[in-house]
Amino acid sequence: MNKATKPSKQKSARELLAVNLRMLRAERGLTKEELANLACIDRGYVGQIESMKRDVSVKIIDKLVCALEVTVARLFEDPENHKKQVTRNAGT
Repeated sequence: MNKATKPSKQKSARELLAVNLRMLRAERGLTKEELANLACIDRGYVGQIESMKRDVSVKIIDKLVCALEVTVARLFEDPENHKKQVTRNAGT
């Protein structure tokens, strides 16, 4: 690696989940309470996930995936990669 190239900081799974959950919820126009109701979890739990204050079980991830109608992979996708993909698809 040369000096001009900065190493990229890889985001943790917790951070990716938090960012994607907020983004997906916003895209769908859902409040934390609405998402919580769809996923059958507590509203406070959604807030704790989004603020990275809570570890999440596979059971909760399954509930969020069903509520948001996305894949598990989508919840853990790097948001920068997703933005690039959306931009590329918009041009076609």
